Amino acid sequence: FYNCLTALLMLCMGSTTLHAIDYTAYSTENTVGTNYVSADSTIMTYARPSEYTLLDGSPRFNVLINGEAYTGLYDANNAWGGNVSFGYFDFKDGTPVEVVISCRKSLGNYHLLPVGAEVSNVEKITDKILKFTISKANQNITLVLDGDYQTGDVLHLFCNDIIKAPNVASKEGYSYDRKTKTYYFGPGYYDLTDKFGGTLMVAGARSIYLAGGAVVRGTIGLNSTGGKIYGHGMVVSNGGSELNCSYNTGGVVDGIICHKYKERGWQTTYSSCSNIKVTNMKVIAPYGGSSDGMDFTACSGMQFDNCFVRAMDDC
Repeated sequence: FYNCLTALLMLCMGSTTLHAIDYTAYSTENTVGTNYVSADSTIMTYARPSEYTLLDGSPRFNVLINGEAYTGLYDANNAWGGNVSFGYFDFKDGTPVEVVISCRKSLGNYHLLPVGAEVSNVEKITDKILKFTISKANQNITLVLDGDYQTGDVLHLFCNDIIKAPNVASKEGYSYDRKTKTYYFGPGYYDLTDKFGGTLMVAGARSIYLAGGAVVRGTIGLNSTGGKIYGHGMVVSNGGSELNCSYNTGGVVDGIICHKYKERGWQTTYSSCSNIKVTNMKVIAPYGGSSDGMDFTACSGMQFDNCFVRAMDDC
């Protein structure tokens, strides 16, 4: 009995040690993140694809979610050499989630933005580690160090609500599902020049879905009438705008990240469009002029809700 009890205690102690993550220091390895789903499916983190190389060194932060998994981060230096890091995770709205941010340098006189962000239990654990709890989803939280909004190191963290993925035949890699008329991009890295000449446009009942953990290089967009682009993955410019909507009426864009890495040019463009609904989109270009976040030409009836823009030029 005592041997069994001792073995059980040792097993429990070993299990605790196995799952506990030491967040006492920043590590470049932790910026890669992991693809993780909690046991109750209420929290999800996503790794940065190994093929993704558009980085300025390594992001200057680690983001640990609920003490279980790091979420993958991306970055780009701004024009002054400061580093703009960003990443995201998904959780069920109303579920308390502990977020621990470890910084490569001192937090200094830090700010969590926006000022009215619905976070709680904010605690500076050490000079380089900050912890808080978030329960309300679809918030875009920014950590600014020493009040240096423009030129210094900044972390943008997108705290998404979990969304329902399309019911496609395969959720691995890329596929076009004829039943749902969905261009599906699962976690991983994709270059649109390999399949679509660099640009993928949809209309009507067709849609593009970028799963969490997916990174698409090229341009996606809407044309004609209808069409939908959604998901929590990212599209990265390959010389043009990341999102291009032309002569579209009634299209929908929801949740995606648009990122321009060290290129100049407009990020999301809308030409001769009407009644497009854009929600929860994130647009990021920390470097270079003419990096406008959203540009409209001859448009009407456009609706934007809960979108985030970080741009060096007109947002």
